Amino acid sequence: MNRLIRKIIIFFSVFFLIFAAMIGESIYQHQKSKNAIVVGCRNFTEQNILAEIIAQLIENHTSLEVKRCYNLEGTMVAFQAINSKGIDVYPEYTGTGLLEILKEEKITDKDLCYKTVKEQFEKKYQITWLKPFGFDNNFCILLSSQAASEMKISKLSELVELFKTKDLSFALDAEFISRPEYQMFLKDYQVKKLDPKVIDLPLIYLNLSKGTIDASLGYSTDPKIVEHSFVVLEDDLHTFPIYEAAPIIRQDVLKKHPEIKEVLDKVGNQVNDVEIRELNMQADLGKGSPKNLVHKFLKDKKLI
Repeated sequence: MNRLIRKIIIFFSVFFLIFAAMIGESIYQHQKSKNAIVVGCRNFTEQNILAEIIAQLIENHTSLEVKRCYNLEGTMVAFQAINSKGIDVYPEYTGTGLLEILKEEKITDKDLCYKTVKEQFEKKYQITWLKPFGFDNNFCILLSSQAASEMKISKLSELVELFKTKDLSFALDAEFISRPEYQMFLKDYQVKKLDPKVIDLPLIYLNLSKGTIDASLGYSTDPKIVEHSFVVLEDDLHTFPIYEAAPIIRQDVLKKHPEIKEVLDKVGNQVNDVEIRELNMQADLGKGSPKNLVHKFLKDKKLI
């Protein structure tokens, strides 16, 4: 079953890459004629929020028009879009850039990871990483508070030991199972037998909160972790790298519009873990659109 799922994921990943490459140049030429900066992002709440931060800073501090190209389907589609000039700038994470795009070995040192992706992206793709926003969104493994109490564990290695003797259910989303981090997790923790349920992330959290699954993948800035009092297991073998969020932009765009770097650097280290989690929660609860929430956030920070 897992092999079939992986084949389906690979098929659609290739399809989206080809599709993005085909439309990228035509989108760029259309927007270029209007002298617009095209801001993109992937298809989840946090990416929409970060893209809005980028878009609104450019709109408020330059005379440039901004076009929004949001909800691109996955990492490689977003990267192909910027690499083929379909979009000009989008938010990315250092760990994703390192492992999934560059296909480099894992780096657990935060500063070295940023330095490596910045240098390699500029060399290979002529894409620049600007100042990080100020937070990390790392992969993590979650338990409900009740399950953690019953199992009496706090580390990922302890959960893996329980996999050997107990029939525990484990859930993750479709993108993660196709990423190198999943194979790293299996290898580093020597997981021999694991038959994960592959379901959408919102349903993962719902099932975990109801106790219908025992453990799951999570993302450290997701407000559902706090809302449901999920327990984040310590990654005691340090299998997951750091995922520091930052805007990435093509060098030809910066050459034409050098003012963009100064503008986007204003938000460097201005968004911490608590703030992005709160913005994510407000958006998920429908208490404001990402556009309106970001506008208030930037006004409160005196960034616009």
